[in-house]
Parts: sequence; structure tokens; C-alpha cells
Amino acid sequence: MDYAKIKKEAWEISNKNKWNIWKPILILALISGVLSSIITGIFGDESAVGGLLNLVVSFAIIPASIGITKYVLNLIRGKSYGLDNLMEYYSNHLGTCLGLSIIISVLVCLGSIFFVIPGIILGLMYAMAFTIFIDNDELSIKECMNKSKEMMNGYKANYFMFLLSFIGWILLCLLIIPAIWVVPYIQTAELLYYEKLKEKN
Repeated sequence: MDYAKIKKEAWEISNKNKWNIWKPILILALISGVLSSIITGIFGDESAVGGLLNLVVSFAIIPASIGITKYVLNLIRGKSYGLDNLMEYYSNHLGTCLGLSIIISVLVCLGSIFFVIPGIILGLMYAMAFTIFIDNDELSIKECMNKSKEMMNGYKANYFMFLLSFIGWILLCLLIIPAIWVVPYIQTAELLYYEKLKEKN
């Protein structure tokens, strides 16, 4: 996979659409931040109840995060996109969104316990599961994971190197301002990689 070409295309797309891409990200971050601040303000920093409620908030925003991915994917494809994408997975696919996220997270964490490398491999293996779900929301959790496993067969090392190539950009985000360009760029690049990979399967 020619990820240098993918990154070039992603840079062009994200530069033209950075504020469109940032819009849903900022909205979700604001909602999450406000809820977390309210919980901390009421229960304190070290309260068990506050910690539990913050965990609930983390789970509650998972469908919206997947909605952001669909929003950006539609933008890349030249399809209609809007802030309603953030809410569309709460009505019919809440269980699948949460289940997919929890199962993959648990598997990656368990794999990471054993010398880290198995966790990385599992993370790469199931990296496309959420985007596959967006394209095929009638699929079950197991089917999304299996399709991701099939799609990533022979491409895990390439995708790993692709992700590593963004380390310099991520470090730039420590300066805050570069994040304006970097966040949309990386998200666009990851979805373009999926698009190119899908063409090969």
C-alpha cells in the first residue's frame, strides 16, 4: 500500500475541510468536557461515584464518536454529511457500537498484558471493524471483526508503519496550534487508507 500517496491526498482534503472536520469533534469534546466538569464539581476528583459516572459518559459518547467517523467518511466520499451523523447510532445501533468498542478494547488490553506485541497485533487486526460497521450496519459484532481480520490480512505491518509515520505530526501537537491541521489530517488519512484497502479486497 502506497501510504505516501494516501497521506498526500489526505493533506489536500483535510486542508480544504479542516473546519468542517473539526466541527463535530469540538462539539463532542465540549459536551464530554461539560459533563465531566459537572460530575467532578458535584462528587469531587477522587469520588468512586464520580469515577463511575465519568466511565458512563465515556461509554455514552462511543456512538457519537463512530458518528464522527461516518461524518468524515461521507465528506471524503463527496456524500451528504452533517451533525445529525453524531446522533444516528443511538437509536438503532447502540448495542452494536458499545459491544464492538468494549470487546475490541478488552481483547487489545488482554493482548497487551502479554508482552505488548499481541495487543498491537490485535489492535491492527481489528482496526477497520468500526468503519466496516459504518458501511454495513446490518452486520453483527462478530462479522465486523471477522471482516476486519480478513481485510487486514497481509497489511498489518504496512498499516503499523503508516501509523508510525505520523509520530512527528503528533509530537507537533504538543505545541497546541499545529493540532488545527494535524487532527483532521490524521483522521482523513486513516479513512483514506480504509478506502484504498477496501478496493483491494
